[in-house]
Amino acid sequence: MSRFISEPAEAWSGGFSVTQPVFQGGALRSGLGLARASWQETVLSYQETVQNALAQTSNALIASRKNGEFREQQELLTQASPTTDQLSEVTAAPVTSRC
Repeated sequence: MSRFISEPAEAWSGGFSVTQPVFQGGALRSGLGLARASWQETVLSYQETVQNALAQTSNALIASRKNGEFREQQELLTQASPTTDQLSEVTAAPVTSRC
């Protein structure tokens, strides 16, 4: 009699163990989808970080070049200043009349 009771119980137990992976399979696929989405988000975040770094580097290089050009222009103006002073002294000299 115990055999008749234990065999159906074993059948039900085996049935549950067969269906268990089916339910876990959905959870596993869901977990895989979540992991892929998380990975894609990480990749996009990394790409955005790299693009921002490159943009900041480009802006810094442009600003540095413009500062260098400005300093060169200031140096040229400084070098031209004594010549301008000399010209202004020559033109400001009193004019003597020849009458």
